[in-house]
Amino acid sequence: MCDKITFAGEKILTIYHRGFIRDKGANRLQKITKVGRFNLRFEETVINEQSINLPNEYALMRTGLLDAKSYINPYGESACAFMEHYVVFDKPKRLFSFSNDKFELSIPIDYLQQINSFVEQYTGLEIAKNPIFYGDTFVFSCHERNYRANEDVGIIVSNVKPNTTIFVNFKKNGVIVSAKIVRIDEVKRDVYINANTDWTYHDIKIFEDDKLIFFDKDVSYIRRISMNMGIVGTANHIKLKTFESMFKLQDRTSETTSHIGDPIDQVEDLLNESNQDILRRLKENKDDNRTTFISPDEYSKAFRIIAEVLQSARDELWIFDPYFSDINGWNTELDILRIVAHCNAKHKNIIFFVSDPTRAYDTQQVKTNVMQDSEIQKALLGKNNLGITLYQSKAPIHDRFIITKDNSGSFGGVAIGTSLNSIGRNHFCIFALESKSAMTILENLQSWLNSNNIVAQEGM
Repeated sequence: MCDKITFAGEKILTIYHRGFIRDKGANRLQKITKVGRFNLRFEETVINEQSINLPNEYALMRTGLLDAKSYINPYGESACAFMEHYVVFDKPKRLFSFSNDKFELSIPIDYLQQINSFVEQYTGLEIAKNPIFYGDTFVFSCHERNYRANEDVGIIVSNVKPNTTIFVNFKKNGVIVSAKIVRIDEVKRDVYINANTDWTYHDIKIFEDDKLIFFDKDVSYIRRISMNMGIVGTANHIKLKTFESMFKLQDRTSETTSHIGDPIDQVEDLLNESNQDILRRLKENKDDNRTTFISPDEYSKAFRIIAEVLQSARDELWIFDPYFSDINGWNTELDILRIVAHCNAKHKNIIFFVSDPTRAYDTQQVKTNVMQDSEIQKALLGKNNLGITLYQSKAPIHDRFIITKDNSGSFGGVAIGTSLNSIGRNHFCIFALESKSAMTILENLQSWLNSNNIVAQEGM
């Protein structure tokens, strides 16, 4: 069977499945969707071995057995797959361009996400974990999972061919409690492999003619089902004045738990429940390293975090702080500007608001004060300008952000709970931003600025 994915008429992925035929009489399956204005097409056909069309030129050829949990195994946990992967250097032009000695996306990232989801839905390949596989050719031969539990005694392996060797390690609580090797010299419908002891899960390897065709680890079986059932009561509604006229409170539920299957070992259940509770508390107490609380006496701590973000920018740096130019905190703001002047970012942007001209500098006044500073003059040596643009906004942007953007499409930055000139005077938090969050914030603020919300602008 041959699966082909095309985008805008260009072939972007080819997958061959040896030994597969879909329903009787089926010769072709097609699925088409739109990504942007282009067609994304999946086409599956039944072909013979001689019709497998491998690339004439390829950079690498990877081959080997994939376990049932591999993201590149299109059959999921139902089979292991022997893979031939032909890696080509000539990637699809609709998806990639080549510059600066690397492949770069030539489509919007949301287009790629749609294509990835489509490919996974119709081929089983989790290509989102390695999009550079587009353009490549895969040939898979699968070996299906053919064993099951034999109650508590062991397992049964079915449809075993001659000259087969099976290795099984039976486990319990992370310990191998029984190891079995079974050799089969003739066709067997069922092979019984007994553990001879209590066990909960196992590893398995199957060899045919001394060649590994199937393996899996930590295979477990459902012996008991715990069902949590909730009875939903009527939710209350309360009146509000500003947000909504009527607000529905969360539904109230009462819960019960039922167990089906093997009885629970009370000692093990007690130990497991206690261990899970301790692990939960450890997890809850673990610092995620994304939120830093700053006290008024921790000026240096906050300044180091902010300075690190400023210096990490390579292409674009954006500072949003409505009170950045306040006269009362000018020394702190000048420290920030000194660092920004020496940063490697090609484009540095600072956005602020002036509510009272007697208490805050406008863009021209900031520029005048900055250009007279001796430390900033050092940064100008051998340069025509600092690469800094000052924007005065029509209205204040309440939250404070420092956001970095690279040409590769990577974003970063922090949200700060106080103005930069108030560091050392307030309790506040610094929140590290994930790339997606930083991108969303920056795009929305840029859109707002571009909607006639800039009253003054100065470059320096």
